Amino acid sequence: MIRNAKKVDLPEIAEMIIQFYTVPPYNEKWTKKTALEKVKDYFKQNKIFVIEEDKKLIGFLVGSFFNWDTGKTAHLDEIIVKPEFRGKGFGTILIKNFEKYAKKVGAVKILLATNKQARAFHLYLRLGYKEDGVTEMEKYL
Repeated sequence: MIRNAKKVDLPEIAEMIIQFYTVPPYNEKWTKKTALEKVKDYFKQNKIFVIEEDKKLIGFLVGSFFNWDTGKTAHLDEIIVKPEFRGKGFGTILIKNFEKYAKKVGAVKILLATNKQARAFHLYLRLGYKEDGVTEMEKYL
C-alpha cells in the first residue's frame, strides 16, 4: 500500500537514509540527527510517499515541484527501498505512483539525479527515463 508519509514515519525514513547512503557507492557521513533534520525538511517542503507491506514501512519516495520555462516540473529527490525488499517491484510501484501524482498536479516532466553506479540507475532506464550525459535524467509525461 502506498500512502502519504506521516510525522510518525520520519525517524524510520531517516534510518533508511543512513543505511542507504553510508555505504558504496555513496559513502556519506549521515548521523541520526542530520538524517532526521533532512527528512523533517522534506516533510515540510516536499511530497513524501511511503510504501508498506503488512503495515510495515518498506520504502519511500520524496518528490518536489517547481516551475520551469517548459512548465511545471517534478523532481524525484529520493527513493529508497529496504534491502530485503529490493528487486520485487516496490521501487517501480513508488515511481509509477509519483508519475501519476505529478501528472495529476500538472507537471510536464520529471527530473532526477543519480549515480550511474546506483542500483536504481537501470530501473530509471527501464521506466523510460533518458540520460542527459551527466547525472540528470528526465522523462516527459
